[in-house]
Amino acid sequence: MSDFCCRTFFVPAVPDPAGLYGAICATVPPCYLCGQGFSNNCLRFGLEGGLQAELRFCGDRCEVWLRHCLPDKARAAAGVYGPLLEELVTRLGTDGKEPCYGRR
Repeated sequence: MSDFCCRTFFVPAVPDPAGLYGAICATVPPCYLCGQGFSNNCLRFGLEGGLQAELRFCGDRCEVWLRHCLPDKARAAAGVYGPLLEELVTRLGTDGKEPCYGRR
């Protein structure tokens, strides 16, 4: 099993972790994405099959890390969860500002 960064994208500003965490948990049914906690500039969610996603906010970007991922499932998991979490962060974490899309 490994941990890897599956997606990096720009954010206009680091969102309030508590507010974004609550918004994501309220939007996505717990059978698909189960909130596990937040701390300064980091959110963690449980995923199917024991995977974990971690959103790390670093300056003007967000990194989506997948943890406890089997190498043979990494590509498929990254293809599903990377875009999903990017969409949620840009849609729910902008506080009414225009979302900023893009990748580094």
